[in-house]
Amino acid sequence: MNRTIRTPFVSGSFYPGTEKAIRDQLENIKVQLDFNFLKEIKVGNIFGCVLPHAGHIYSAYQSLAFFELIRLIKPDFESFVLLHPLHHGGYLDFASDSHDYWETPMGTLKVDKQFVDAMGIETSSDMLNGEHSAEVILPYIQFYDFNEKLIVPVGIGTQNPVVSKKLADMIIKAQNKTNRKVCVIASSDFSHFLSPREGFKQDQLVLEAVQKRMINQVYHSIIQNNISVCGYGPIMALMEYSRLMNPEYETKILARGHSGEVRNSDRVVDYISILFYE
Repeated sequence: MNRTIRTPFVSGSFYPGTEKAIRDQLENIKVQLDFNFLKEIKVGNIFGCVLPHAGHIYSAYQSLAFFELIRLIKPDFESFVLLHPLHHGGYLDFASDSHDYWETPMGTLKVDKQFVDAMGIETSSDMLNGEHSAEVILPYIQFYDFNEKLIVPVGIGTQNPVVSKKLADMIIKAQNKTNRKVCVIASSDFSHFLSPREGFKQDQLVLEAVQKRMINQVYHSIIQNNISVCGYGPIMALMEYSRLMNPEYETKILARGHSGEVRNSDRVVDYISILFYE
């Protein structure tokens, strides 16, 4: 049977177009960062992480700490569940992808079809076509040689607490059916095109609700204050998933920054990586 492969849509734009260039760029960013603080984090189980999905040149500074932590503690999960927004919208509340593999210049990663089937989720490659917010995570997985891990891409077309809770329930159901241990990645940038000071202020409203484990407050803070966090659906789904795994789950900000730290601007996009664990 022929295997189907999703070819990359944003290779050469959101991240470099060759394996060597990807590795060189990430190595260059990695040596600028101090990961010593990771040794102080006392982790039992990792449930997931919020990670940005901007161009690597801007947001790898916030993403690499999470993968360094995985490298350090070597958790035994088998699949990355990649929850991501659909910037162009979607005709379903959420959907997975029907391809067997996803490709980047660094090779292919296998879609966990058993887990997708166990979730009972619809598949729609058309709905996920052209979307970058899961694809940009893959080179990090490959850079750290987690190529044996499977992926479960899930694009979220409707972002609200009801949909996020339903999706978290489906992930738990699939775990119980497959006995698969998973790591849930919620792909999201934070506030867009504000001054660094204003962006920080708006993001704090969201972070406070996340740290209080209050999904509805996350949603209402974003809607009422018109905060441009683009992946709040994935964030809320990760919150609910973590609650179902352990109602007393913990969160920790691993890294925080903005695009103006890379290219000087008074209108920046903010990036925050947030670990969910027990």
